[in-house]
Amino acid sequence: MQPVSVNSQLCPRCGATNSCGFAQGQAVCWCMQLPPLQDKQAAANATACFCRNCLTELTTTGQAEQSGQAQQYKPESTA
Repeated sequence: MQPVSVNSQLCPRCGATNSCGFAQGQAVCWCMQLPPLQDKQAAANATACFCRNCLTELTTTGQAEQSGQAQQYKPESTA
């Protein structure tokens, strides 16, 4: 079995260039403008940074799921 080759410049989700600022030696990266990734499993399994499109989709999905869970357990108001 051959070892899996990982390219740190490619998104592990879709294969597009991830344009990671940190990997390019910059002090900041575009990803710092997005909310933290809520899908801890996706983050743990990632072999490199996600691209902007995938990370935006994952953070948006995570926020929607969190919002839905919060609304699900929201106590009913008593009037």
